[in-house]
Amino acid sequence: MISLNDEARKSMLDTLDALRQWSKEIGAVNDRCLPKVIDHMATAQRAMGWPDHAGTATGISDRMHYFLLFPVVRETLQNACKLESEVIDKVAEACFASRLI
Repeated sequence: MISLNDEARKSMLDTLDALRQWSKEIGAVNDRCLPKVIDHMATAQRAMGWPDHAGTATGISDRMHYFLLFPVVRETLQNACKLESEVIDKVAEACFASRLI
């Protein structure tokens, strides 16, 4: 274990607190904004006359393939939001686990 002076220990604790706060704020923003974005995307998809699933399409228009982007984008956004918080949390865990604090 590395011995830290008071200033270094305080800096590490401040870093850990900042990471935890950032993670909480990111989570709150994602919880608030992601469902709105997904709802708007679904509304746009329906307004364009595109089905919810590829298997329900009765006729394929020249732009029908674009509707396939909606599920992919939705899943990518959900995964990105989750990954963002996980990365911040892992950095915070690494700071704490380093026993520098």
